[in-house]
Amino acid sequence: MKMRKAQDVLDGKTMLGVYSGEQKGATVFFRNRSLLRTLTQLLEALAQHPPQRLRILFHSASIGAEAYSFAIWRQMHGLHRQFALEIVTTDINSEFLDFARNARYPANVLQTMAAEESAYFELVGENEVTPAETIRCMEGFLPAMSFLEPMAPACEVVMVLNALTYVSEMEQGLAIRRIAEYNSRYLVIHRISSRYD
Repeated sequence: MKMRKAQDVLDGKTMLGVYSGEQKGATVFFRNRSLLRTLTQLLEALAQHPPQRLRILFHSASIGAEAYSFAIWRQMHGLHRQFALEIVTTDINSEFLDFARNARYPANVLQTMAAEESAYFELVGENEVTPAETIRCMEGFLPAMSFLEPMAPACEVVMVLNALTYVSEMEQGLAIRRIAEYNSRYLVIHRISSRYD
C-alpha cells in the first residue's frame, strides 16, 4: 500500500491519500468538527440515564483518521467519564485497517490541528506522529468487511462518512437496511448521492 505525501490541504485540513491496488481513499483528521460537536451533544444527553456500554462503529474507516479524531474528541470533552464508550473500526480493505492499527502518520497532519487536538499525538521517528497510547487503546478493530454485509455485534452508533457515494442507490438502500439490523440508536451518514444518474 502506498500513501501519497500529505501535502494537500482541503478546507484547512491536511488530506491523506491512500492507495491499495485498485482501491484508493482520502481521509483527514477532524474532517467535520461540526459533526463531532453535534454527536458529542447527543451522547452527553444520554448521561442523565447512561447506558452500561455504548459502542460506536466507524464503517469504511480507511486508515483510521476519523475514528482517532473521535477518540481524541471523546477525551477532550470528557465523554469517557460519563459512560463506557467503545470505539470500533472496520473497512473493506484489510491493508487500510493494518495501517490504522499501526497508526503512523506524516507529522505535517498536526499543522492544521488546534493545539488541544495535536497535544494527543506523539512524535515517532523523524517525520511521523502517532496518537497517544491513551487514544490508540480506545479503538478496537473488526475484521475487514463491507457495510453491505450483515454484522452480529450490536452498535448504538454507526458512522458511515462519504463511503456511500461509492456505491449505487440500490446498494445504498441495502447498506442502510443491513446497518438497521444492528444499529440501535444513531446512524450518522454523510453525503448520500449517486454516481449512476
